Amino acid sequence: MRNMNAPVSVEQFWQIFPNWPDDSISQRKDPIRSGSSWGIREIGTFQAFREPPTDRVPLFLEGYWAESESRVSENVDFQALFRLLASPWRALNHEQIQKTAGPFASFLSALSQVMENPIAADTDRLMRERVQSQLTDLRSDQNVPASGSSRSQETPPPFGSSPPEQEYPSKRFRADRSSGSYVPSDPESDQSIYDQRAKSEFATNFCMIELLRCVTELSRKNVDPSHRMEWGIAPNTFTVQAGQHQFSSTNDGGLVNRAARSGHWQRVSEVCYCSLEAKSWYSASGKLDKGKAQETAHLVGMFSQRVQSQGLSEQDIVYDSFLIWPFRKRVEEFGVFRLQDPTELRTICTAIIALTLQTQDLIES
Repeated sequence: MRNMNAPVSVEQFWQIFPNWPDDSISQRKDPIRSGSSWGIREIGTFQAFREPPTDRVPLFLEGYWAESESRVSENVDFQALFRLLASPWRALNHEQIQKTAGPFASFLSALSQVMENPIAADTDRLMRERVQSQLTDLRSDQNVPASGSSRSQETPPPFGSSPPEQEYPSKRFRADRSSGSYVPSDPESDQSIYDQRAKSEFATNFCMIELLRCVTELSRKNVDPSHRMEWGIAPNTFTVQAGQHQFSSTNDGGLVNRAARSGHWQRVSEVCYCSLEAKSWYSASGKLDKGKAQETAHLVGMFSQRVQSQGLSEQDIVYDSFLIWPFRKRVEEFGVFRLQDPTELRTICTAIIALTLQTQDLIES
């Protein structure tokens, strides 16, 4: 079930979750884990319906699309960015990007780093010999038998199990500080997981925050409301009381409401209106992955925040069939778009502006 598609319709939901409501909020016995640990089971618990990705403008943004397109077309900074992306900009160093990209320089510098191929661990013969020498020295210090001794006669561990700890020194271990920095880490360690990433999650997150910030700030007009919706990089933690269950989920930043208070520019509400979730891997095939399940946790968390801000108690919400969230209207996924393509980036910028305008109206109403 791990690679099963998220349900699109009620009929598909029953095919994927034939035993529901055994796993519903009202009948589920075991605790609901944090949002970062969600998977296909939680998709079923919260009855999440998700359309396949599409390039069709989401219905809730249609009323703001024309105005957003106009703001992009009339803005000289946006047009300069699109022209630069149509040129061989990848040949520019960061100083040249700062002088050429104007207000979008920080975004473009971050994008160039995200697009760089990750540096794979060098495992050539010389490096392997150096590491083997370090392991031999470590075994000698710990009186651990080397490969080929009596230990080699033992029954090998089952496939998929973790190798003995002596085979993989800690990621902080350096037998010789003057030696190369590469030492193999335990496959279960966070360093090993980091090595397997396609892109740095930190770099991807920073790149998206800079794009969101630049597009939102550069597209403002004097007719916009006095309060400001701004993208913040500070994580937001949602804690949701769902019936007898409680879970929490933390995003990578989001769209928040800020204003001047007590001489400081600061958030005026704990509510996060849009959530940012940067992942190292993304599959356009529509297969369910951890990222999509975690996005569902954010959606539930944001909705619960708004319910609380409107003076409704979470105890007043009916969770049995998850009536608090309009998943039966389906979650629309707009994309996938490439940031480095000027035509597709124009669409992304238009969507960001439309989303900000729609959220501003939501606040005012």
